[in-house]
Amino acid sequence: MAEMIDAGLIVNSSLSLQSTDEATLDALDRSNISTDHFVSLAADYRRRGHPLQGDLMLGLPEQNFETYKRDIQFFLDHEIMVRSWPVQILPNSPMNAPEYRARYGLTTDERNLVVSTTSFGPDDRARMFRLRNIDIITERLGVLRHPMRFLQWQYGIEATDVMEDLLATVETEPTRFPVLTWVLEYFDIHPTVALGWASFYEEFRSFVAARYPQVAHDSAFECVLTLQQFLMPAPGRTFPATITLAHDYVTWYRAATRTLYTTGHAGTPESELADLGPAEFTVTGDPLDLCVTGIRLDGDSRDEILQGDFHIGAAVANELESPLIRILPALCGQAGPLSSEDIVRQLLEELEDLTATWLEKKLEIVRK
Repeated sequence: MAEMIDAGLIVNSSLSLQSTDEATLDALDRSNISTDHFVSLAADYRRRGHPLQGDLMLGLPEQNFETYKRDIQFFLDHEIMVRSWPVQILPNSPMNAPEYRARYGLTTDERNLVVSTTSFGPDDRARMFRLRNIDIITERLGVLRHPMRFLQWQYGIEATDVMEDLLATVETEPTRFPVLTWVLEYFDIHPTVALGWASFYEEFRSFVAARYPQVAHDSAFECVLTLQQFLMPAPGRTFPATITLAHDYVTWYRAATRTLYTTGHAGTPESELADLGPAEFTVTGDPLDLCVTGIRLDGDSRDEILQGDFHIGAAVANELESPLIRILPALCGQAGPLSSEDIVRQLLEELEDLTATWLEKKLEIVRK
């Protein structure tokens, strides 16, 4: 792998954990590489400008909604695109041994997919699958990517808690925020918003005010909502397009994510967003023609075995070109019409600056 990367080949790397929960790993009779080694490896790939994916299993013994939610949070904190694969028992696998199935209460459907264990039932499993979809929509496809980070970094409300609260609202009060409900229920089939993004973010503003009243009337939150809407593809948009933000979100975001390129560990902002002054923000282009063709999700997003690209993420991204663009597989020549050399080169220049600063500090420590 290292030789391929050093030769300049674009490598789509997958860092598999299956789960971060120790009880689940014990049930599988396996252990992960250390967290330090895992995130250090991820940082090394980032500095080389290669897309990262992380693989989880959904339906493991000892797993439940809370442990799966923590897994999602781990990958989100470390900005690694997560893919969750339903657990399917193969005929000669250790999990298919009668004593193992009895010990963990494994039940399967006609396709040998695990549908319940002693730690979760069919309803819990369905809820984990729904959380998986909300993570893909809000994080990977970026619909609420930056507002969720703001709520986490500024107010300590973890992104997966926001996802769970959205899930509960959609389940119990689907008509209270109908645009939110529609996007979270059907974006995997129809990846658009019927009434426009302004209506979606207005409802999300109302949802946040009702669920987290401490955030209401925060000018910094309003700034992030404005930014997020400006980042969304929409028919008829032309580029470059520039907006003046009340606060310099890009500087704030980069300060929080800098350590992902050095030590690999998740960081936090160096100040409150409200303390930063105004800044211009420019979207320079639409490399995937999203404002012309929209998102094209190949495959069946509702098939648990032959999963479509909504879940796999190899050829789909929802990114406009801006200082906040991510290195995702679809933007690195893995599939589709995009030639992303210019985008990756720009990102690598920024990463080289970050790496140089980090190495300078490390050398200073050594000298002392």
